[in-house]
Amino acid sequence: MRRFNIHLFHVTIGLFGFLHFTNLHAQKPVVAIFANDEKAKENSDSGEFWIIQLDEPSPNLTVKIKIEGTASDGLDYRCFSDTWKVNKRKTFKVLPINDGILEGDETVKITILESPDYDIEEIHKSATVTIQDNSLPDVEFLTPSSVGKEARSNVDIKVALSKAFIKEIELDYSVQGVVAEQNTDFKLNSGTLIIPAGKTEASINLKVIDDNEAEGDETVVIRLHNAKNANIETQHAHYYTIQNDDGVYTESVVYDRIYGALLGFRAGCSMGAVTEFNWDQQRSKATFGLLEDFKPFVHYGDSWTHPAGATEDGGERHKLLCTAIIEKQDRINYQDMKNVWLRDCEIENMRHMTQNYDRVLLSFAKWGVPPADFPITKYGKPRDLGEHIHLTARTFQALPCINAGDPENAIFDMNEMGKLYYEDPNDLAFAWGAVYNAAMALAMLPDATVESVIEGALKYATPEIEEELRYVMSVSEKYEDPMNREMWQELTDIYMDPESKYNAFARIEKYPNSSIFENVGFAFALFKATNANVRQSVIIATNRGYDTDCTAASAAALCGALSGTSTIPKDWVKTLDSGIANNPYTNSHFTNKATADGLYLALQSKVKRMEKEAASMKKNSEEAKKINAYLKVMREADVLK
Repeated sequence: MRRFNIHLFHVTIGLFGFLHFTNLHAQKPVVAIFANDEKAKENSDSGEFWIIQLDEPSPNLTVKIKIEGTASDGLDYRCFSDTWKVNKRKTFKVLPINDGILEGDETVKITILESPDYDIEEIHKSATVTIQDNSLPDVEFLTPSSVGKEARSNVDIKVALSKAFIKEIELDYSVQGVVAEQNTDFKLNSGTLIIPAGKTEASINLKVIDDNEAEGDETVVIRLHNAKNANIETQHAHYYTIQNDDGVYTESVVYDRIYGALLGFRAGCSMGAVTEFNWDQQRSKATFGLLEDFKPFVHYGDSWTHPAGATEDGGERHKLLCTAIIEKQDRINYQDMKNVWLRDCEIENMRHMTQNYDRVLLSFAKWGVPPADFPITKYGKPRDLGEHIHLTARTFQALPCINAGDPENAIFDMNEMGKLYYEDPNDLAFAWGAVYNAAMALAMLPDATVESVIEGALKYATPEIEEELRYVMSVSEKYEDPMNREMWQELTDIYMDPESKYNAFARIEKYPNSSIFENVGFAFALFKATNANVRQSVIIATNRGYDTDCTAASAAALCGALSGTSTIPKDWVKTLDSGIANNPYTNSHFTNKATADGLYLALQSKVKRMEKEAASMKKNSEEAKKINAYLKVMREADVLK
């Protein structure tokens, strides 16, 4: 019996007699609208809408919108069209008009109108931008962070207005203890702050409870919400660090190595950012000489000057990972990471601190995209993310810290976080990142050496990766002094010379200056050449040209994971802390020490959990043996007591 497939077509005769067939079952395009930047302000800041075609777009699709809200089109903001031609994405801005009229916040609501030409995604058929009134005062914390000894029992944290106002200001605030416990370490409940009419500041009183326990630095985070008669500005969160003043917290070598890895990473980010122009070594030397200290810098197309000691886009990703681990006090997954993104990241601030793809991924998270669907979603993908970029070794250094001495789980967690950034689960960034993260985790073992770390990490390498890394390290072995510029050039040529077997540009299309190959290769070479010296590694990578901040951060973090804080100048630590305190746009104001303390406490918490799990297993099972062997190492390192 013959089967027939029947298709329904609408047939028309064209002007010149050609038959045109239209498939009546062809799927219509689906459109959605988002407020990518939902906050605008008169005279200073625009909002932004995106209309997106889901999945494969239909070319030049005409989309009609309805403009509503409490703001008046043409009076409160510049008029825009109610009809748009949309391919994959159409962006249009809300440009507020500074009318000088006291009217409070106003809204612009855009709704996509129905059409026979497209369907509308129901949950994203409308979006709203809020225009803040420039006639109202701005309100924010006077500073984004402060520090005090535990013995300081009363702390007044100031909230300031940009100008006095004729009405009182009401501000809701929330309180979060991070490693600090309410009624044990401090007393402050969430509440409402009143700034009286005519006044320009008020204070939130934090009571610190002094004890006699030697412990890590603890942090209380206060966040402003829901202002009445004021606009909440950039410094809407304050991080107060309670400094331990009861003696040495821990003498564990693992703690010192976590702290060293953290400081090394951030030192590389900061110093390397000054010279990051993707220049060759000769031009960098002619411009900067030998840069050996931290300087203010302007990053990419931004106009804001980062203070000396501040980090950049790589530092922002690293901070988010640290925050997630510290708050969970255990290993994290990508849902934990997404939750921190949604709370601590703002598009407006990120324009000063991050890459385009960071902002696009945050938008996806805000729009409800599950982490498992990243980075290529039905709404599109970041234009600047590509294969073999170095992120698994460039920004994931917090993962081997929570997995100190445990390379397998450091690799597992790296693979988990990498799903947010890489389309292909077999991207070479995972294989190379596995070797780097294994090295970081192994370096934190108490009896680790440069050689044991290298050989241990190479057990996780493919034959091709091992061959390449051994070759790169053999180049560094030819030089007695790692500060020899000829060594820097020879290492650079491995990845930049078109005739080189390991030329990076032949293996990566997007961000060829930021390949996983060069990043890990340089990290291993400098780790070996400097004998895990953080200071030397930062200076070499900063001055060798090309991807300076990334190679400096990865190399110095690996060095610090073994040598701890021993090769980090004390004045560097001070400058790196000031770089955090004086950066209003960063997603986190934990001090460096509070971050290291929180990561170490998380490691202890994870190890205690593993101890309980092992106790419930059959003693002779392979899993129990493996866990107990790890616990033995952690006891010897004084992590588990």
